[in-house]
Amino acid sequence: MTVELLVVDVGAVGVHEMTVVHRQPCKVEAPPPEPAELLFAKLDVHRYPTFNLGNLPAVMAGDVGGNDIYVRYYGGLGSAAQFADRVEALRRDLAPFHRRPFIVPQAFGQSPRQSSETPEWVRVETYLGVIHGACGIGFYCWKQTGDWTGANRQGMGWNPPTAHEVRKLIAEVKTFQGALMSGRTQFLKSVDGNVRALLCGNDASGRYLIAANTLEGAVATALENRALKGLALEPLFNSPSAKVSGEALPLKLPAWGTAVWRVK
Repeated sequence: MTVELLVVDVGAVGVHEMTVVHRQPCKVEAPPPEPAELLFAKLDVHRYPTFNLGNLPAVMAGDVGGNDIYVRYYGGLGSAAQFADRVEALRRDLAPFHRRPFIVPQAFGQSPRQSSETPEWVRVETYLGVIHGACGIGFYCWKQTGDWTGANRQGMGWNPPTAHEVRKLIAEVKTFQGALMSGRTQFLKSVDGNVRALLCGNDASGRYLIAANTLEGAVATALENRALKGLALEPLFNSPSAKVSGEALPLKLPAWGTAVWRVK
């Protein structure tokens, strides 16, 4: 079987690492006479956590909301800022329905047909989605097991660097998952708009500052907000050192760079 999706759920029930396996298509004679979650519970012998994903305008059919945001699909050169802005727009559209976005970062890896699918792109998509309010992350791996021997070898299974990056991302999100679910979050944007950030957590969960550079180039900028005043920051995951001065935090991040600091 081919693993299609690795999921990290940062919604109300905590973080789950799971796989959704591709099954052979089957003919359904009539709509199932029971809720979809019950139907899938019977099919899923491994008892993975399940949820329904409802795209707008049929969002009420799902537990979370989704949208196709593939700004770099098949070699496209859309920007990380475009991706972030579309997740933010989706968050606003879903709010009246009491739903939150579920994002699916493209994690195919690079190939002749997917030249722009770099590990760095997977990383910045993931972090920007979390910063802009995503309650779940599904890494679209496509042929993740690498069992396809066709001429155009696409998918994470043929791209060890991308697979390695996804494993790192799952571990990182698990570190600050409690802070994301604490209910205490504040969105921040740098003075030039290029860096998006999230201050999240409380005394019980720990507090974290998460940031991502939307530029495909290095950035030197600053976050300015009274919420930063007096914070001492401990860099995690090889993030750069950062020191708050008054209500400002000067930042230097590489192209599509991400950073996490624990608030001490």
